[in-house]
Amino acid sequence: MDDVMPFSIKRKRDLLIKKKKRKTDDVMPLNRCSKRQKAARTCILSQRWRYLWKYTTCSIQFYNEGTLEFEAAEKFINSVNEGLKLHQGESIEQFKVGFVYPSISYRPNKDTEFAIERQSKVNHDIDGWINFAMEKQVKVFELNMAAGPLDSTGLWRNYSIPHVQKLLSISGEVKLLKTLTTLKSFRFVNIRITQEVVEFLLSHCPLLEQVYISASKSLKRLKVAGSLTKLRSMEISNCDSLKTMKVHAPGLVSFTYIGRDIKVPFKKVPLLSELTIGGDYAGSFIFDAHKHSSYCRNLKKLKLKVSRKVVADISPIGELPSEHPQLYNLKELELDITIEEDDGLCFFTFLTKCSPQLSRLTIKLLFLPGPERCIDEYTEWNLLIKEVTKQRLMFSELSGCDRPLGSISPLREVQPGVIEALRQYLTEARAADRNAQEATKFCHKRLEVVKLVGFIGCSSDCNLALHLLRIARSLTKMIIDTEGHPKCASLMNKKAIRVCVEQLKANLPPGAELSTHGPGFT
Repeated sequence: MDDVMPFSIKRKRDLLIKKKKRKTDDVMPLNRCSKRQKAARTCILSQRWRYLWKYTTCSIQFYNEGTLEFEAAEKFINSVNEGLKLHQGESIEQFKVGFVYPSISYRPNKDTEFAIERQSKVNHDIDGWINFAMEKQVKVFELNMAAGPLDSTGLWRNYSIPHVQKLLSISGEVKLLKTLTTLKSFRFVNIRITQEVVEFLLSHCPLLEQVYISASKSLKRLKVAGSLTKLRSMEISNCDSLKTMKVHAPGLVSFTYIGRDIKVPFKKVPLLSELTIGGDYAGSFIFDAHKHSSYCRNLKKLKLKVSRKVVADISPIGELPSEHPQLYNLKELELDITIEEDDGLCFFTFLTKCSPQLSRLTIKLLFLPGPERCIDEYTEWNLLIKEVTKQRLMFSELSGCDRPLGSISPLREVQPGVIEALRQYLTEARAADRNAQEATKFCHKRLEVVKLVGFIGCSSDCNLALHLLRIARSLTKMIIDTEGHPKCASLMNKKAIRVCVEQLKANLPPGAELSTHGPGFT
């Protein structure tokens, strides 16, 4: 056909095709741009893009983790305000802002008024962002004031929504209620938000699918109830003042709670199948299983964030809890465990015994470095000092001396029999992990994949890996990943890792493979 087509017609056709393709190429990437700065940079490539981003209806996002200092936060806030003023579209699907709510240093006698004035301006600007979200009838709204490390926030007074009246005063009742009827998701982090406000939002959002509230210092009680038929996912985490919570949500599938040990919140959650818990509540789940029997039977995916405080509550002789969680339908289990190098890990394998349908187990380890210790000329004494310190045994209990262990001379200041007593104590401590191994010795028939993340090659993680191989004879793959938290890098023993890997290879079930990732294997 092209061979007989006149040249002029053929050229016009090619030009039209190129023009159409260029127009598509110009517009489509813009619709995917989620950040104002990224969209604005497209002006360099095409003049037609210069103003199109202002009419986007998809998503507007502003994020900056480097705003710990007030000046940086102020600059970020101003850039957000400028961007929002330029937007001319009638609506947007998503509006998200994330930064670190700033700290400010001032001298109480001289700069208090100045500090209060600056804080007032920040709060006024954030009010404007909420008003913008309501004006644009967003469906997904996120206000994250802990976009950086959570433990570095809250140094200044938090932004607060203390009551519904403030929410109404920001946007107006008509505008607010109209937007809430279409809102599908909201996420508030490091904001003082009260029970009254949260329950108001829940009761006025019939299409709500996702709720996320974290690090709220004002949330003391919460009741999730009503006609929340669309609600599928919810997270309440690090709200340290929370005392009670009740959840009645017939459509709820996924829930995350990280915080203090409260009365079991779940009443009517027949579809709950994915659960993440942490803090003291995770300890309750492990040691007081009978409190959680009403909902854990239906779980298919469970994640436990186990703190060092919870690990310390494990029996010193390795005794398992008298009652176990009833995880009859669990398919995937993830354990995030914070421990010290000499803490036993085999205790946690009892959770696999409670889960006969379990097919995938992931254990993420965060090892805490021990305190610095002095070294003297006696090798055995130094080893005992090292291990006893990790076991938190006070030397005064054995010797009557309150001085630091490393400063004591074993010849002049140690009473007879102390070293032998220390040997006996450490033997018992090691025996606890062996007892846990004996108590969890069984054959799991369905566990296929085991993944250990944050592996450093100490006796704790090596013993755990070997014990899991003895348990899971149906295993098809074990993954050892040394890519853990940066703080653990100094604790990694590459030689011990290689020795442990060789042991694991020698004990693999028939047909199983061992996969290794991260530093220490290159």
